[in-house]
Amino acid sequence: MTVETATSISQLDPNLPASGDPKSEGDNHLRLLKSVLQTQFPNFGTNAITVTAAEVNYLGGVTSGIQTQLNAKGAITGQTWTGAHDFTGATITVPTATAGDSSTKAASTAFVAGVAFSSALPGQTGNARKFTKTDGTTAGWAYPELEVQLISTNTTAVPGVHYIFTAACTLTLPTSWAAQDVIAASNASGLTTPVVDFGSTKLRGSSPGAMTLDTVLATFKVVYSGNASTGLVPA
Repeated sequence: MTVETATSISQLDPNLPASGDPKSEGDNHLRLLKSVLQTQFPNFGTNAITVTAAEVNYLGGVTSGIQTQLNAKGAITGQTWTGAHDFTGATITVPTATAGDSSTKAASTAFVAGVAFSSALPGQTGNARKFTKTDGTTAGWAYPELEVQLISTNTTAVPGVHYIFTAACTLTLPTSWAAQDVIAASNASGLTTPVVDFGSTKLRGSSPGAMTLDTVLATFKVVYSGNASTGLVPA
C-alpha cells in the first residue's frame, strides 16, 4: 500500500489506506497522524480544549492579534481610565450639563459659553475705561469714576478721563460722541490761560468753540446727551 508523507492536515489523503492494503502498514498511518497533529498543534500541551465549535468560529475574520486590536480600541464603556491620555488629534463630545451643575462631569463648550460672564457683556468696541452696569435686565457700560490724567502739553481728549491742567496748553475734545460719554477738566496750573477746545461739539445747544479756563482751580464735568443739537450738558 501507499503510506503518504505529510506535515499538515491538508496534506493527508482521506482515501488512504485503501481497503486492500496490508494491515501491517497500519502503524505507519497512525504514527503519521500523530506527527501531523503535534506539528499542527504544538502548544496545546496537557490543556483540554473546552470551547465549542461555534465559539471557535467566532474567530472568523480575525486578521491580527485580538488582544492587540482590543488595546488599540482604548477603554471599554464603563471602564475607569487612569494615567495620561492624549486626545489632541480627536474631536471629543460630551453631553451639555444643566446650567448650575457643579458636579465632576465634563463641561461642553456650549455649557461654558452659557455660564460665561463674557456672554452677558455688551459690545466691547468703543467702551474703553468703562465699567459694566445693569438695570436689572440688561447689561450696559458707564463711567462710575473717571480716570485722572495730568496734562502739560496739547492733548486730544477721550471720554472717561478727568484731565487736570498742570501748565498752559489746549485740551481738544473728541469730534464724535456716544450717549453718556463723560469728560471732566480742572485747572491746577495756577494760570488763567489753559484752553478747552470744544470744536464742533455743542454745550447746552450752544457752540462755545475754544473756551479759556480763566479762573484758577476752575473745574467742569460734562456728559454727552446723545443729541447732537444739544451736545454736552453738565454732569
